[in-house]
Amino acid sequence: MTMISLTSATLTTSEVTWGTPETPQDYYNYCNSVTLVNGINVWVTQRNNEDPPWVFASAAANDDNMFSSIIKSAAIGTQVAVMVIGNLPNPLSALMTSTFQQIGASKVFTLGNCPNYVLIGNKGHPPQYAVEAFGDASKGEKVFCSAKIIHYDESLRTVSISQTTGTVPHIIFDSWMDFVLTNQPDGINVWTFSPDLIFDEEDMENPVNYNTITAGGLGSVRLASFLESVDTNSFVIFFSKGNAKANLSAECINLLSTNFGARYISQYASSTNQNDKWHMISRRGQNRPYNEYTSKAGQSCQAMLYYCLDTFKSVDDPSKVIPISVGAANPANSPDGISDTYYMTINDYSQNTTARGFIMCVVNEVDGRILSLANYDTTDATATTHMIEDIINVAVGNIVVVCSSVMTGFNNTNGLTTALASLGAAESLSITSGSSYALIGLKGSAMGAVPEMLSNTGPVSLSNYIKPIVKPLPKVIQEEDIVGNTNKVHDPTPSELSEFDLHRQEFQDFTAVKRMQLHPK
Repeated sequence: MTMISLTSATLTTSEVTWGTPETPQDYYNYCNSVTLVNGINVWVTQRNNEDPPWVFASAAANDDNMFSSIIKSAAIGTQVAVMVIGNLPNPLSALMTSTFQQIGASKVFTLGNCPNYVLIGNKGHPPQYAVEAFGDASKGEKVFCSAKIIHYDESLRTVSISQTTGTVPHIIFDSWMDFVLTNQPDGINVWTFSPDLIFDEEDMENPVNYNTITAGGLGSVRLASFLESVDTNSFVIFFSKGNAKANLSAECINLLSTNFGARYISQYASSTNQNDKWHMISRRGQNRPYNEYTSKAGQSCQAMLYYCLDTFKSVDDPSKVIPISVGAANPANSPDGISDTYYMTINDYSQNTTARGFIMCVVNEVDGRILSLANYDTTDATATTHMIEDIINVAVGNIVVVCSSVMTGFNNTNGLTTALASLGAAESLSITSGSSYALIGLKGSAMGAVPEMLSNTGPVSLSNYIKPIVKPLPKVIQEEDIVGNTNKVHDPTPSELSEFDLHRQEFQDFTAVKRMQLHPK
Protein backbone atom coordinates (compact mmCIF):
# COMPACT_ATOMS: atom_id res chain seq x y z
CA MET A 1 0.00 0.00 0.00
CA THR A 2 1.51 3.29 -1.14
CA MET A 3 0.92 6.30 1.09
CA ILE A 4 1.29 10.05 0.67
CA SER A 5 1.99 12.26 3.68
CA LEU A 6 2.02 16.05 4.00
CA THR A 7 3.51 18.21 6.75
CA SER A 8 3.02 21.98 6.54
CA ALA A 9 5.58 24.11 8.39
CA THR A 10 7.84 26.67 6.67
CA LEU A 11 9.16 26.92 3.12
CA THR A 12 12.29 25.01 4.14
CA THR A 13 10.88 22.48 6.63
CA SER A 14 7.62 21.35 5.02
CA GLU A 15 7.49 17.80 3.68
CA VAL A 16 5.63 15.76 1.07
CA THR A 17 6.56 12.07 0.94
CA TRP A 18 5.13 8.92 -0.57
CA GLY A 19 6.15 5.29 -0.63
CA THR A 20 5.35 2.01 1.13
CA PRO A 21 5.98 1.18 4.80
CA GLU A 22 7.82 -1.93 3.64
CA THR A 23 10.31 0.14 1.63
CA PRO A 24 11.11 3.23 3.72
CA GLN A 25 14.06 3.96 1.47
CA ASP A 26 11.54 4.97 -1.19
CA TYR A 27 10.33 7.87 0.93
CA TYR A 28 11.68 11.14 -0.37
CA ASN A 29 10.75 14.71 0.43
CA TYR A 30 9.35 15.91 -2.88
CA CYS A 31 9.31 19.48 -1.57
CA ASN A 32 13.02 19.41 -2.41
CA SER A 33 12.24 19.08 -6.14
CA VAL A 34 9.67 21.90 -6.40
CA THR A 35 9.55 25.55 -5.45
CA LEU A 36 7.13 25.98 -2.59
CA VAL A 37 5.34 29.31 -2.14
CA ASN A 38 3.88 31.13 0.80
CA GLY A 39 0.37 30.40 -0.32
CA ILE A 40 -1.31 27.33 -1.86
CA ASN A 41 0.84 24.42 -3.06
CA VAL A 42 -0.96 21.69 -5.04
CA TRP A 43 -0.03 18.20 -6.26
CA VAL A 44 -2.39 16.58 -8.80
CA THR A 45 -2.30 12.89 -9.80
CA GLN A 46 -0.94 12.07 -13.24
CA ARG A 47 -2.64 9.56 -15.53
CA ASN A 48 0.49 8.14 -17.15
CA ASN A 49 2.04 6.30 -14.16
CA GLU A 50 5.16 8.41 -14.21
CA ASP A 51 7.37 8.82 -11.12
CA PRO A 52 6.65 11.00 -9.26
CA PRO A 53 2.94 10.38 -9.89
CA TRP A 54 2.01 14.01 -9.30
CA VAL A 55 2.12 17.33 -11.15
CA PHE A 56 2.95 20.35 -8.96
CA ALA A 57 1.38 23.80 -9.23
CA SER A 58 1.02 26.75 -6.87
CA ALA A 59 -0.97 29.92 -6.33
CA ALA A 60 -0.67 32.95 -4.09
CA ALA A 61 -2.88 32.83 -1.02
CA ASN A 62 -5.24 35.47 -2.44
CA ASP A 63 -5.19 34.23 -6.07
CA ASP A 64 -8.47 32.35 -6.09
CA ASN A 65 -8.59 32.37 -9.91
CA MET A 66 -5.28 30.52 -10.21
CA PHE A 67 -6.25 27.99 -7.54
CA SER A 68 -9.59 27.46 -9.27
CA SER A 69 -7.93 26.88 -12.65
CA ILE A 70 -5.57 24.27 -11.15
CA ILE A 71 -8.45 22.27 -9.70
CA LYS A 72 -10.59 22.81 -12.80
CA SER A 73 -7.86 21.20 -14.94
CA ALA A 74 -7.92 18.03 -12.82
CA ALA A 75 -10.06 15.21 -14.18
CA ILE A 76 -13.08 14.05 -12.18
CA GLY A 77 -11.93 11.55 -9.55
CA THR A 78 -8.30 12.69 -9.57
CA GLN A 79 -6.49 12.65 -6.20
CA VAL A 80 -5.28 16.06 -5.09
CA ALA A 81 -2.93 17.09 -2.27
CA VAL A 82 -2.90 20.69 -0.97
CA MET A 83 -0.44 22.37 1.39
CA VAL A 84 -1.01 25.93 2.60
CA ILE A 85 1.92 27.84 4.09
CA GLY A 86 0.91 31.21 5.51
CA ASN A 87 -2.53 32.69 6.04
CA LEU A 88 -5.40 32.33 3.61
CA PRO A 89 -7.88 35.21 3.29
CA ASN A 90 -10.40 35.21 6.14
CA PRO A 91 -13.15 34.76 5.16
CA LEU A 92 -12.51 32.83 1.94
CA SER A 93 -13.94 34.23 -1.29
CA ALA A 94 -16.94 32.51 -2.88
CA LEU A 95 -14.71 31.13 -5.66
CA MET A 96 -12.09 29.75 -3.26
CA THR A 97 -14.83 28.24 -1.12
CA SER A 98 -16.32 26.53 -4.17
CA THR A 99 -12.90 25.27 -5.26
CA PHE A 100 -12.11 23.70 -1.89
CA GLN A 101 -15.58 22.11 -1.83
CA GLN A 102 -14.82 20.39 -5.13
CA ILE A 103 -12.01 18.38 -3.51
CA GLY A 104 -13.88 17.32 -0.38
CA ALA A 105 -12.71 20.02 2.05
CA SER A 106 -14.63 21.01 5.18
CA LYS A 107 -12.10 21.99 7.90
CA VAL A 108 -10.58 24.73 5.74
CA PHE A 109 -13.70 26.82 6.34
CA THR A 110 -12.88 26.97 10.07
CA LEU A 111 -9.20 27.73 9.49
CA GLY A 112 -9.38 31.28 10.80
CA ASN A 113 -5.87 32.73 11.20
CA CYS A 114 -3.99 29.41 11.36
CA PRO A 115 -1.03 29.66 8.96
CA ASN A 116 -0.66 25.95 8.16
CA TYR A 117 -3.11 23.61 6.44
CA VAL A 118 -2.92 20.28 4.56
CA LEU A 119 -5.48 18.26 2.59
CA ILE A 120 -5.59 15.00 0.61
CA GLY A 121 -8.82 14.66 -1.35
CA ASN A 122 -10.32 13.79 -4.72
CA LYS A 123 -11.89 15.99 -7.38
CA GLY A 124 -15.66 15.62 -7.18
CA HIS A 125 -15.86 14.16 -3.65
CA PRO A 126 -18.29 15.85 -1.25
CA PRO A 127 -17.16 17.92 1.76
CA GLN A 128 -15.86 15.93 4.76
CA TYR A 129 -14.50 13.20 2.47
CA ALA A 130 -10.98 14.68 2.33
CA VAL A 131 -8.30 14.13 4.98
CA GLU A 132 -7.39 17.51 6.50
CA ALA A 133 -5.37 19.11 9.30
CA PHE A 134 -4.55 22.68 10.30
CA GLY A 135 -2.67 24.55 13.00
CA ASP A 136 0.30 26.82 13.69
CA ALA A 137 3.67 25.17 13.15
CA SER A 138 5.46 28.16 14.72
CA LYS A 139 3.89 27.18 18.05
CA GLY A 140 5.17 23.63 17.80
CA GLU A 141 1.92 22.20 16.40
CA LYS A 142 2.45 19.39 13.90
CA VAL A 143 0.18 19.97 10.91
CA PHE A 144 0.23 16.55 9.28
CA CYS A 145 -2.05 14.24 7.29
CA SER A 146 -1.57 10.97 5.45
CA ALA A 147 -3.68 8.85 3.09
CA LYS A 148 -3.44 5.92 0.74
CA ILE A 149 -2.62 6.90 -2.82
CA ILE A 150 -5.66 6.23 -5.01
CA HIS A 151 -4.67 5.67 -8.59
CA TYR A 152 -6.88 7.13 -11.27
CA ASP A 153 -9.61 4.84 -12.61
CA GLU A 154 -8.21 3.88 -16.00
CA SER A 155 -11.69 3.07 -17.34
CA LEU A 156 -12.67 6.76 -17.14
CA ARG A 157 -11.73 8.51 -20.38
CA THR A 158 -12.04 11.95 -21.92
CA VAL A 159 -11.38 13.66 -25.23
CA SER A 160 -11.26 17.44 -25.41
CA ILE A 161 -10.82 19.82 -28.34
CA SER A 162 -10.13 23.51 -28.05
CA GLN A 163 -9.69 26.00 -30.88
CA THR A 164 -9.16 29.38 -29.28
CA THR A 165 -8.71 32.72 -31.03
CA GLY A 166 -6.76 31.08 -33.88
CA THR A 167 -7.60 27.94 -35.81
CA VAL A 168 -4.82 25.76 -34.34
CA PRO A 169 -6.52 22.86 -32.53
CA HIS A 170 -5.48 21.68 -29.06
CA ILE A 171 -6.57 18.08 -28.45
CA ILE A 172 -6.15 16.24 -25.14
CA PHE A 173 -6.81 12.54 -24.63
CA ASP A 174 -7.47 11.23 -21.11
CA SER A 175 -6.30 14.49 -19.49
CA TRP A 176 -2.61 13.88 -20.21
CA MET A 177 -1.93 13.02 -23.90
CA ASP A 178 -1.66 16.60 -25.06
CA PHE A 179 -1.40 17.63 -28.74
CA VAL A 180 -1.11 21.24 -29.88
CA LEU A 181 -1.25 20.73 -33.65
CA THR A 182 0.56 23.87 -34.76
CA ASN A 183 2.41 22.08 -37.57
CA GLN A 184 -0.62 20.26 -38.93
CA PRO A 185 -1.29 21.41 -42.51
CA ASP A 186 -4.24 23.66 -43.33
CA GLY A 187 -7.44 22.03 -44.54
CA ILE A 188 -9.84 19.45 -43.09
CA ASN A 189 -7.87 17.11 -40.82
CA VAL A 190 -9.09 13.67 -39.78
CA TRP A 191 -7.98 11.50 -36.84
CA THR A 192 -9.38 7.96 -36.95
CA PHE A 193 -9.55 5.45 -34.07
CA SER A 194 -11.03 2.02 -33.45
CA PRO A 195 -14.68 1.85 -32.26
CA ASP A 196 -13.65 0.98 -28.68
CA LEU A 197 -11.85 4.33 -28.44
CA ILE A 198 -8.75 3.10 -26.60
CA PHE A 199 -5.85 5.51 -27.01
CA ASP A 200 -2.22 4.44 -26.96
CA GLU A 201 0.29 7.23 -27.47
CA GLU A 202 2.95 4.89 -28.86
CA ASP A 203 0.63 3.35 -31.46
CA MET A 204 -1.22 6.54 -32.42
CA GLU A 205 -1.04 7.51 -36.05
CA ASN A 206 -0.95 11.17 -37.00
CA PRO A 207 -4.04 12.99 -38.25
CA VAL A 208 -4.53 12.81 -42.02
CA ASN A 209 -4.77 16.12 -43.86
CA TYR A 210 -7.06 16.82 -46.80
CA ASN A 211 -6.17 20.05 -48.60
CA THR A 212 -9.60 21.55 -49.17
CA ILE A 213 -8.13 25.01 -49.71
CA THR A 214 -6.38 24.89 -53.09
CA ALA A 215 -8.68 25.43 -56.07
CA GLY A 216 -8.64 22.53 -58.51
CA GLY A 217 -6.87 20.28 -56.01
CA LEU A 218 -7.81 16.75 -55.06
CA GLY A 219 -8.35 17.42 -51.35
CA SER A 220 -12.15 17.28 -51.48
CA VAL A 221 -12.08 14.26 -53.78
CA ARG A 222 -9.81 12.35 -51.38
CA LEU A 223 -11.88 13.42 -48.36
CA ALA A 224 -15.11 12.26 -50.03
CA SER A 225 -13.50 8.90 -50.76
CA PHE A 226 -12.51 8.54 -47.10
CA LEU A 227 -15.98 9.49 -45.88
CA GLU A 228 -17.54 6.79 -48.08
CA SER A 229 -15.01 4.04 -47.32
CA VAL A 230 -14.20 4.39 -43.60
CA ASP A 231 -15.33 1.38 -41.56
CA THR A 232 -18.75 1.58 -39.93
CA ASN A 233 -18.51 2.61 -36.25
CA SER A 234 -14.95 3.93 -36.64
CA PHE A 235 -14.42 6.80 -34.22
CA VAL A 236 -13.31 9.97 -36.01
CA ILE A 237 -12.21 13.43 -34.92
CA PHE A 238 -12.55 16.11 -37.61
CA PHE A 239 -11.10 19.61 -37.32
CA SER A 240 -10.48 22.51 -39.65
CA LYS A 241 -7.27 24.50 -39.81
CA GLY A 242 -6.75 27.63 -41.81
CA ASN A 243 -9.31 28.50 -44.49
CA ALA A 244 -10.36 24.86 -44.84
CA LYS A 245 -13.76 25.68 -46.36
CA ALA A 246 -12.32 27.57 -49.35
CA ASN A 247 -12.79 24.60 -51.71
CA LEU A 248 -14.66 22.12 -49.52
CA SER A 249 -17.05 20.39 -51.92
CA ALA A 250 -20.80 20.05 -51.55
CA GLU A 251 -20.31 16.27 -51.75
CA CYS A 252 -18.08 16.31 -48.66
CA ILE A 253 -20.56 18.45 -46.75
CA ASN A 254 -23.36 16.04 -47.65
CA LEU A 255 -21.33 12.95 -46.66
CA LEU A 256 -20.33 14.50 -43.32
CA SER A 257 -24.02 15.11 -42.65
CA THR A 258 -25.39 11.75 -43.82
CA ASN A 259 -22.58 9.43 -42.69
CA PHE A 260 -21.53 11.17 -39.47
CA GLY A 261 -24.58 13.24 -38.47
CA ALA A 262 -22.92 16.66 -38.79
CA ARG A 263 -25.21 19.57 -37.84
CA TYR A 264 -22.98 22.59 -38.38
CA ILE A 265 -20.63 21.76 -41.27
CA SER A 266 -22.94 23.49 -43.76
CA GLN A 267 -23.14 26.61 -41.55
CA TYR A 268 -19.34 26.63 -41.30
CA ALA A 269 -18.92 26.31 -45.05
CA SER A 270 -21.65 28.76 -46.08
CA SER A 271 -20.65 31.62 -43.76
CA THR A 272 -18.16 33.34 -46.03
CA ASN A 273 -16.80 35.96 -43.66
CA GLN A 274 -17.81 34.81 -40.17
CA ASN A 275 -16.85 31.21 -39.34
CA ASP A 276 -13.17 30.33 -39.36
CA LYS A 277 -13.15 27.07 -37.36
CA TRP A 278 -15.14 23.85 -37.06
CA HIS A 279 -14.67 20.53 -35.32
CA MET A 280 -16.66 17.35 -34.76
CA ILE A 281 -16.31 14.09 -32.80
CA SER A 282 -18.44 11.31 -34.27
CA ARG A 283 -18.63 7.74 -35.55
CA ARG A 284 -19.54 6.45 -39.00
CA GLY A 285 -23.25 5.70 -38.89
CA GLN A 286 -24.21 8.23 -36.17
CA ASN A 287 -27.44 10.17 -36.65
CA ARG A 288 -25.99 12.88 -34.43
CA PRO A 289 -22.35 13.51 -33.52
CA TYR A 290 -21.00 13.33 -29.99
CA ASN A 291 -19.68 16.89 -30.22
CA GLU A 292 -19.74 19.58 -32.88
CA TYR A 293 -19.70 23.36 -33.26
CA THR A 294 -18.36 26.17 -35.42
CA SER A 295 -17.28 29.66 -34.38
CA LYS A 296 -16.05 32.92 -35.78
CA ALA A 297 -12.64 34.55 -36.03
CA GLY A 298 -11.29 35.74 -32.70
CA GLN A 299 -13.59 33.46 -30.71
CA SER A 300 -13.07 30.00 -29.22
CA CYS A 301 -14.73 26.67 -29.97
CA GLN A 302 -14.49 23.90 -27.35
CA ALA A 303 -15.72 20.31 -26.95
CA MET A 304 -15.47 17.59 -24.30
CA LEU A 305 -16.44 13.90 -24.50
CA TYR A 306 -16.66 11.80 -21.31
CA TYR A 307 -17.03 8.04 -21.36
CA CYS A 308 -16.12 4.76 -19.63
CA LEU A 309 -14.55 1.95 -21.60
CA ASP A 310 -17.27 -0.52 -20.66
CA THR A 311 -20.15 1.86 -21.42
CA PHE A 312 -18.67 2.91 -24.75
CA LYS A 313 -18.68 -0.72 -25.90
CA SER A 314 -22.46 -0.67 -25.31
CA VAL A 315 -23.07 2.74 -26.85
CA ASP A 316 -25.82 1.40 -29.13
CA ASP A 317 -27.65 -0.51 -26.37
CA PRO A 318 -30.15 1.79 -24.61
CA SER A 319 -30.55 -0.73 -21.77
CA LYS A 320 -26.88 -0.37 -20.83
CA VAL A 321 -26.08 3.27 -21.49
CA ILE A 322 -27.84 6.65 -21.63
CA PRO A 323 -26.14 8.80 -24.31
CA ILE A 324 -26.38 12.56 -23.77
CA SER A 325 -24.95 15.40 -25.81
CA VAL A 326 -25.57 19.11 -25.25
CA GLY A 327 -24.16 22.30 -26.71
CA ALA A 328 -24.49 26.05 -26.17
CA ALA A 329 -23.61 28.94 -28.47
CA ASN A 330 -24.43 32.26 -26.86
CA PRO A 331 -24.85 34.67 -29.79
CA ALA A 332 -22.79 37.24 -27.89
CA ASN A 333 -19.77 35.10 -28.81
CA SER A 334 -20.92 33.07 -31.81
CA PRO A 335 -21.05 33.57 -35.59
CA ASP A 336 -23.75 35.99 -36.70
CA GLY A 337 -25.00 33.40 -39.18
CA ILE A 338 -25.32 30.45 -36.80
CA SER A 339 -28.92 29.25 -36.69
CA ASP A 340 -28.87 27.26 -33.43
CA THR A 341 -27.91 28.75 -30.08
CA TYR A 342 -28.22 25.37 -28.36
CA TYR A 343 -28.69 21.68 -29.06
CA MET A 344 -29.63 18.73 -26.86
CA THR A 345 -29.61 15.01 -27.69
CA ILE A 346 -30.78 12.38 -25.18
CA ASN A 347 -31.27 8.85 -26.49
CA ASP A 348 -33.56 9.26 -29.52
CA TYR A 349 -34.66 12.79 -28.60
CA SER A 350 -32.82 15.55 -30.42
CA GLN A 351 -33.43 19.30 -30.50
CA ASN A 352 -31.32 22.08 -31.99
CA THR A 353 -32.82 25.54 -32.22
CA THR A 354 -32.80 28.98 -30.58
CA ALA A 355 -34.35 30.02 -27.27
CA ARG A 356 -33.93 32.65 -24.59
CA GLY A 357 -32.27 31.84 -21.27
CA PHE A 358 -31.73 28.31 -19.94
CA ILE A 359 -33.03 24.98 -21.17
CA MET A 360 -33.28 22.20 -18.58
CA CYS A 361 -34.16 18.56 -19.18
CA VAL A 362 -34.74 16.03 -16.36
CA VAL A 363 -33.98 12.42 -17.32
CA ASN A 364 -34.91 9.20 -15.55
CA GLU A 365 -31.67 7.61 -14.32
CA VAL A 366 -32.97 4.08 -14.90
CA ASP A 367 -34.10 4.04 -18.51
CA GLY A 368 -33.27 7.46 -19.96
CA ARG A 369 -36.88 8.62 -20.28
CA ILE A 370 -37.33 12.39 -20.43
CA LEU A 371 -39.34 13.40 -17.36
CA SER A 372 -39.54 17.13 -18.08
CA LEU A 373 -38.19 19.71 -20.50
CA ALA A 374 -38.42 23.43 -19.74
CA ASN A 375 -37.17 26.77 -21.02
CA TYR A 376 -36.48 29.62 -18.57
CA ASP A 377 -36.59 32.93 -20.46
CA THR A 378 -34.16 35.26 -18.72
CA THR A 379 -35.95 38.34 -20.05
CA ASP A 380 -38.60 37.40 -17.45
CA ALA A 381 -37.46 38.53 -13.99
CA THR A 382 -39.07 35.47 -12.39
CA ALA A 383 -37.40 32.90 -14.66
CA THR A 384 -34.45 32.04 -12.41
CA THR A 385 -36.77 31.74 -9.42
CA HIS A 386 -38.87 29.18 -11.28
CA MET A 387 -35.72 27.34 -12.37
CA ILE A 388 -34.45 27.17 -8.77
CA GLU A 389 -37.80 25.79 -7.61
CA ASP A 390 -37.79 23.15 -10.35
CA ILE A 391 -34.24 22.05 -9.48
CA ILE A 392 -35.18 21.75 -5.81
CA ASN A 393 -38.12 19.51 -6.78
CA VAL A 394 -36.03 17.14 -8.92
CA ALA A 395 -35.74 13.71 -7.30
CA VAL A 396 -32.32 12.70 -6.00
CA GLY A 397 -30.60 10.49 -8.55
CA ASN A 398 -32.27 12.00 -11.63
CA ILE A 399 -30.01 13.14 -14.46
CA VAL A 400 -30.40 16.86 -15.20
CA VAL A 401 -29.12 18.41 -18.44
CA VAL A 402 -28.77 22.20 -18.51
CA CYS A 403 -27.57 24.58 -21.20
CA SER A 404 -27.69 28.28 -21.92
CA SER A 405 -28.96 29.95 -25.07
CA VAL A 406 -29.62 33.66 -25.66
CA MET A 407 -28.98 35.04 -22.16
CA THR A 408 -30.51 38.52 -22.54
CA GLY A 409 -31.42 40.00 -19.16
CA PHE A 410 -29.65 37.33 -17.10
CA ASN A 411 -28.26 38.23 -13.68
CA ASN A 412 -26.69 35.42 -11.64
CA THR A 413 -27.84 34.86 -8.06
CA ASN A 414 -26.59 32.89 -5.07
CA GLY A 415 -29.80 30.91 -5.17
CA LEU A 416 -29.22 29.72 -8.73
CA THR A 417 -25.55 28.97 -8.05
CA THR A 418 -26.52 26.84 -5.04
CA ALA A 419 -29.30 25.07 -6.96
CA LEU A 420 -26.97 24.15 -9.84
CA ALA A 421 -24.34 23.04 -7.31
CA SER A 422 -26.88 20.47 -6.05
CA LEU A 423 -26.61 18.93 -9.54
CA GLY A 424 -22.79 18.75 -9.25
CA ALA A 425 -22.02 22.07 -10.97
CA ALA A 426 -18.75 23.74 -10.02
CA GLU A 427 -18.71 26.69 -12.44
CA SER A 428 -22.21 28.08 -12.02
CA LEU A 429 -20.82 30.98 -9.96
CA SER A 430 -19.16 32.31 -13.12
CA ILE A 431 -22.16 32.24 -15.50
CA THR A 432 -22.88 35.66 -17.04
CA SER A 433 -25.16 37.01 -19.77
CA GLY A 434 -22.30 36.37 -22.22
CA SER A 435 -21.68 32.72 -21.24
CA SER A 436 -22.08 29.56 -23.23
CA TYR A 437 -22.79 26.94 -20.56
CA ALA A 438 -23.50 23.19 -20.57
CA LEU A 439 -23.97 20.71 -17.72
CA ILE A 440 -24.79 17.00 -17.54
CA GLY A 441 -25.60 16.82 -13.85
CA LEU A 442 -26.96 14.36 -11.33
CA LYS A 443 -29.22 15.53 -8.52
CA GLY A 444 -27.42 15.08 -5.20
CA SER A 445 -23.89 15.01 -6.68
CA ALA A 446 -20.96 16.78 -5.08
CA MET A 447 -19.60 19.91 -6.76
CA GLY A 448 -17.16 19.09 -9.55
CA ALA A 449 -18.30 15.47 -9.86
CA VAL A 450 -20.11 15.82 -13.19
CA PRO A 451 -19.27 16.97 -16.75
CA GLU A 452 -19.59 20.73 -17.14
CA MET A 453 -18.32 23.40 -19.54
CA LEU A 454 -18.41 27.19 -19.47
CA SER A 455 -16.95 29.70 -21.90
CA ASN A 456 -17.29 33.44 -22.24
CA THR A 457 -15.50 33.46 -25.60
CA GLY A 458 -17.41 31.00 -27.80
CA PRO A 459 -19.52 27.84 -28.15
CA VAL A 460 -19.14 24.68 -26.04
CA SER A 461 -20.31 21.12 -26.64
CA LEU A 462 -20.41 18.39 -24.00
CA SER A 463 -21.27 14.68 -24.15
CA ASN A 464 -21.37 11.78 -21.71
CA TYR A 465 -22.43 8.12 -21.75
CA ILE A 466 -24.04 7.24 -18.45
CA LYS A 467 -24.72 3.84 -16.91
CA PRO A 468 -28.22 3.48 -15.47
CA ILE A 469 -27.59 4.02 -11.75
CA VAL A 470 -30.68 2.48 -10.14
CA LYS A 471 -32.00 -0.97 -10.98
CA PRO A 472 -35.61 -0.83 -12.15
CA LEU A 473 -38.33 -2.84 -10.44
CA PRO A 474 -38.67 -6.18 -12.27
CA LYS A 475 -41.87 -6.55 -14.23
CA VAL A 476 -42.26 -9.98 -12.66
CA ILE A 477 -41.21 -11.49 -9.35
CA GLN A 478 -39.47 -14.88 -9.33
CA GLU A 479 -40.22 -17.32 -6.54
CA GLU A 480 -39.45 -20.92 -5.77
CA ASP A 481 -42.24 -23.41 -6.25
CA ILE A 482 -41.66 -25.74 -3.29
CA VAL A 483 -43.88 -28.48 -4.62
CA GLY A 484 -42.42 -28.69 -8.10
CA ASN A 485 -38.97 -27.32 -7.15
CA THR A 486 -39.09 -25.05 -10.17
CA ASN A 487 -39.28 -21.30 -10.68
CA LYS A 488 -42.45 -19.48 -11.60
CA VAL A 489 -43.23 -15.81 -11.98
CA HIS A 490 -46.04 -13.49 -10.97
CA ASP A 491 -46.82 -9.80 -11.19
CA PRO A 492 -45.57 -7.83 -8.16
CA THR A 493 -48.05 -7.67 -5.32
CA PRO A 494 -49.06 -4.36 -3.69
CA SER A 495 -46.89 -5.19 -0.66
CA GLU A 496 -43.89 -5.86 -2.91
CA LEU A 497 -44.44 -2.59 -4.75
CA SER A 498 -44.68 -0.79 -1.39
CA GLU A 499 -41.41 -2.37 -0.22
CA PHE A 500 -39.64 -1.24 -3.39
CA ASP A 501 -40.91 2.32 -2.93
CA LEU A 502 -39.74 2.26 0.70
CA HIS A 503 -36.20 1.28 -0.28
CA ARG A 504 -36.11 3.98 -2.96
CA GLN A 505 -37.29 6.57 -0.43
CA GLU A 506 -34.57 5.47 2.01
CA PHE A 507 -32.00 6.02 -0.74
CA GLN A 508 -33.38 9.49 -1.48
CA ASP A 509 -33.45 10.40 2.21
CA PHE A 510 -29.81 9.34 2.62
CA THR A 511 -28.60 11.35 -0.37
CA ALA A 512 -30.71 14.31 0.71
CA VAL A 513 -28.84 14.34 4.03
CA LYS A 514 -25.57 14.38 2.13
CA ARG A 515 -26.85 17.25 0.02
CA MET A 516 -27.80 19.23 3.12
CA GLN A 517 -24.28 18.73 4.44
CA LEU A 518 -23.03 20.21 1.19
CA HIS A 519 -25.46 23.14 1.16
CA PRO A 520 -26.74 23.82 4.69
CA LYS A 521 -29.49 26.38 4.94
